[in-house]
Parts: sequence; C-alpha cells; structure tokens
Amino acid sequence: MSRGLVKVIIILGFLLLILFFDKESHTYKKHYECIITINVHEKFDFLLKQLENIKKHVLCDYAVILNCNDYIFHICRQVFLPENVYIHPRILNKKRNHGSLSEGIYNNMTFALDNFTFDYFIVSSSRNLFGNILRKEDLDRLVEIGKPHTEDEKTWEEKKESWHWPVIKNTLLARYCLEKKRDLYSSAHEGLVFTENGCKKIVYFLKNNPDIKMNLFSYDAPIEEFAFQTISMNMGEHFYYIGNGCCSNDPIGPNDEDSERPKFMYKTIRK
Repeated sequence: MSRGLVKVIIILGFLLLILFFDKESHTYKKHYECIITINVHEKFDFLLKQLENIKKHVLCDYAVILNCNDYIFHICRQVFLPENVYIHPRILNKKRNHGSLSEGIYNNMTFALDNFTFDYFIVSSSRNLFGNILRKEDLDRLVEIGKPHTEDEKTWEEKKESWHWPVIKNTLLARYCLEKKRDLYSSAHEGLVFTENGCKKIVYFLKNNPDIKMNLFSYDAPIEEFAFQTISMNMGEHFYYIGNGCCSNDPIGPNDEDSERPKFMYKTIRK
C-alpha cells in the first residue's frame, strides 16, 4: 500500500471521528417536552412530595433540574432520585428577595440548554404543587392564543412608584431598557414559562452583557419577578404564566375549558 493511500485513509478516519463526536454532542442531546426548574434549600421530604406531585400531574416527557444550597445538595447526593431528576453540579446558597434566586434559575436554564433540547422551560419554587393535569398541548395552546403574560396594562409612568419598581428601576437592566424607551415587565415567577428559544435569547443577552448579569444576581430585590420576563419580551419572545399568583396558598380548581389563562400550579405551605 502506498504512503499516499495510507495518508488518505488516516485523514478520512480522522474526519469520520470528528463527524461522529460532533453528531454525538449535538444531534443526540436528549429531548424533553418540558423542563421544570426548582430552587430548593430545605425540607427534603417536601421536595419528594413535589416530585411525586409532578409525576402525577405533568403528563408529558419532562425533566426536573434542582438548584440546591449546601444542605439539600448533600442530601440529594446520598439518595436515589428518578433518572429524569438532575442536580445542578454547582452549589448556590440563595437568599429571599435577592438576585441569587434568579441566578439559580439562570444556572438551571443554561444547564438545560447545554445538555438537552426542549420545548418549554417551567419555573417552580420549593413551595409549588400542580393542581391540574398539564400536557404539552396545554402549553402549545398558550402560545397559540397569544396571552403571553399578566394583565398589567399600565404605562411605566402609572406603575413606576408601585410594587418594587422604585428599587428595581435602579438595576442596570431596568436602566438599560428605560434609556432605550423599552418597557419593563413583571409577573410572579412561580409558574413562569418560556420557550426554548426564549431561554436562548435570555442567556444570549446576559452572556453579552456581563455587567447587567452581575448586577442582577447580586441585587437586593425580587429580581426573579421581572428580569427574565423583561429580557424575553424585549428580545422578541413572550413569556407565559400557569401559576396562581405570588400571594395565595390556596389550591386551584379545575380550569374552564375555554379559559385563556388556565392555571396549573399553586403555592402552598410546606408540610
């Protein structure tokens, strides 16, 4: 066999290896119809109750990603969890009414994009349960009927002194948007839904604006109620909502068949 032919065979083999590993790393990412992210910091028994509740109510191909503090991370590593429950490898000790809650959601969002393909990304908290059956077609319908977010139709001038806006308006993200004459958006984060493309645009924006990202994740305010919602809308993507608000601990009743704002999740007292 000539040296030239040997070289050709070696080069072809090398190219085939590159194509194989590229195919493995991109084409064959596991696909889930929805990803559910949960920030969790205490009461592991309630977390198990949540996982059983999700299994009973979410009737589509789903995965759960847990973002844990020190305490829960070490417990989760010592027990058997279902194969579709993933633990983010980075421990993050989060605080209430602080940007670290958004950081936990963001870390799980990037984990999902790096490791899977998916249709929808659902934000849950450690206090959420599902009260109605959720199927992929229910999420598809939210997109189809075009009811993307909360019913707050007030202008910025009308709402800027209410809620947490007097504090939040000083974040670099809010200042960036207002300087560009763009609106700010908010909703409770428990039950917040983004499409995969919406997640990609949120991550793209924050990776390209690291000063805004750092400011958000270190800010003393409920950043999780406004940041991703605002980025998504201003990047040409909607966000959707399937929760029962931030201030009620009551279970939800059945949805009306033609409801344009169906509810599937609610907050509860962890017992």
